[in-house]
Amino acid sequence: IEVFKAMGAAARDQAPSLAALLKHEDDQVRLAAIEVLEAMGPAAREQAPHLGERIQDSHSQVRVAAARALGALREGAREQIPALVQLLKDADPHVRSTVVNVLISMGEILQDDIPMLVDLLKVPDSEYMLRLEVVKVLTALKHVTIVHMSRIVPLLEDPNHNVRIAAVDVLAALGPAAMAQA
Repeated sequence: IEVFKAMGAAARDQAPSLAALLKHEDDQVRLAAIEVLEAMGPAAREQAPHLGERIQDSHSQVRVAAARALGALREGAREQIPALVQLLKDADPHVRSTVVNVLISMGEILQDDIPMLVDLLKVPDSEYMLRLEVVKVLTALKHVTIVHMSRIVPLLEDPNHNVRIAAVDVLAALGPAAMAQA
């Protein structure tokens, strides 16, 4: 496994064999296979559906690694973005944090998925951590527009002060026109 990991994209011929290991009963085997696929980057794009299945794994380390690997596939992981966005609801804060970073790293690829992210802002007050994670992603994206502001402005009155601060950050990133409308 370590040899394939060091080979990165050059090991792409082994990607189908590694994908088969993603269903192995031992979580450490699944984890190692995911790490090799991540090292392959876009060369492993055909394995994106298999990696997408692992973001539902019962082990949080495997979910984290699968999310990172999907991020490494870049455009090859396009079809898995909705599942990654849903992973923002994971109970494990490390999983959520990783997904935020992966989504931010995907940047422009997420342009068409901004409405899906904005829709997640409609969760109950008790799910403030989800709103906070979504706002972090929105703050980093360059394609959030004033059109999305109707869902962001109400966050200025969110019961959680961290969400309110993050909402200000999003509006500030949108620029003076957004702040004037807020």
